[in-house]
Amino acid sequence: MAEPWLHIVGIGEDGMEGLAPATRAVVEAAEVIVGGDRHHRLSDAVSAERVSWPSPFDALIDRLTSMRGRRVVVLATGDPLWFSVGARIGRAIPTDEIIYHPHLSAFQMAAARLGWSLADVETLTVHGRPIEQMIPFIQPGARLLILTTGAETPARIARFLTERGFGPSSMTVLAAMGGRDEARIAGNASPDFVQRAPATNPRRVP
Repeated sequence: MAEPWLHIVGIGEDGMEGLAPATRAVVEAAEVIVGGDRHHRLSDAVSAERVSWPSPFDALIDRLTSMRGRRVVVLATGDPLWFSVGARIGRAIPTDEIIYHPHLSAFQMAAARLGWSLADVETLTVHGRPIEQMIPFIQPGARLLILTTGAETPARIARFLTERGFGPSSMTVLAAMGGRDEARIAGNASPDFVQRAPATNPRRVP
């Protein structure tokens, strides 16, 4: 059996302070840390070689396998196996070479903020995916938790609902959850909400 050399660590807006002690020790011992700009900012006190997400993103696997044998940490947002980079890596690299360190997912945090049971909601993402995938889930009384990309996405969702006759639907945008800049805007999928939603700067990083 191969020795695990790759650690995929979920991290939140509270950065290194929010990690469990054992997980924090893994990050601090890394020779190489792979992630986006935000991930590197959240762990900037750690001395390690830094690697940004490659472009195209599919080149990530080749880059990772070229570092086999080193202590490599991939930083992801929240739970690395829930609409995140962890599953993609796990399909390409043997799972016995990987150790996952999950953090609270954005879905869990959003459900806690709203007082919703995760068992009673649909979890979706429009990060790099068409908004139209929401269509099968739009129905009276439905509760959807949707991961977004960029500050403009909530407005696009509000407009999408309004154009289909669901303008009275309640919408809440949660941004930077767990961090000092956490923000919340609530309203209906109406023209007014379409105008206000982009200012919330919601986050979504793999």
